[in-house]
Amino acid sequence: GRNLEPLPLETALSDSVEVKGGPRVFRSPHFEFRNDRDVSPAFVAEAARIYEGTLAALHAIPHGLELAPPEGQTHFRGRFLDETDFDMIAEERMGTLPGQRVVGLYLSDSKELLVPYSSLGAKQLGSRMTLRKSSDTSTLVHEIVHQVMHDWLPVFPTWFSEGLAEYLASIPNQNGRFMFRY
Repeated sequence: GRNLEPLPLETALSDSVEVKGGPRVFRSPHFEFRNDRDVSPAFVAEAARIYEGTLAALHAIPHGLELAPPEGQTHFRGRFLDETDFDMIAEERMGTLPGQRVVGLYLSDSKELLVPYSSLGAKQLGSRMTLRKSSDTSTLVHEIVHQVMHDWLPVFPTWFSEGLAEYLASIPNQNGRFMFRY
């Protein structure tokens, strides 16, 4: 059999993630994310750390899977939207279930992750949206797992992909560093 490495105690992520672009489209090393509003530098920095930190945490799990952007793309793509626009797309794509609210959506056909600002606890500060380090990012982490696992989603049973997404979303993380607990 194949010996797998144990999980690390925590993932490593540099203190700052390089982000290029703006004012509405930004690129970190592995992700491109679009915003339908002006966002603060703090929002951009924190979003990039969450994206890159989630990918680093997935790479730290000894699964042996190759995790790469979709064929023909150099980056995983995401989009942050106002709640009204997000709800319209979510209802069109998924329909609605009574009493249930969709808070993030990975579109497998366009290979794009959609997240409303409200799911992150982002707030309007002056003319820009801002995201604080204390914001709840578990929804974004959950959806990033689905996005990064796009090639494997048709292969694995739903319980596996949902379980992995929930597992990573439940791991405490600070500034994109995930602290695995055993």
